[in-house]
Amino acid sequence: MLLNCFKCDKELEPAFSDNPFKENQPFGGTVFTTHGHYGSTVFDPAGWESSRFLELTICDECLVANKEQVLHGTRIPNTEFEYEQWNPNAED
Repeated sequence: MLLNCFKCDKELEPAFSDNPFKENQPFGGTVFTTHGHYGSTVFDPAGWESSRFLELTICDECLVANKEQVLHGTRIPNTEFEYEQWNPNAED
């Protein structure tokens, strides 16, 4: 499996040499998964129970370099989501 960055195409190595679950787990990058989104004209499989999804990898360098485009969300139980601009230097 190729673990190339979606933005710069840099090839990332797997974080584990023997990954029994075969999931996309890059070293030096983050994986983003979507099960579709209402309003997308490209990928929105029907229903919440769909087992289909898209996944992409972003290397750490591209994530930090493009931090202005990244939202950092917090899901608060029984309320709405809260979003703020992501700060890669803040403690999490």
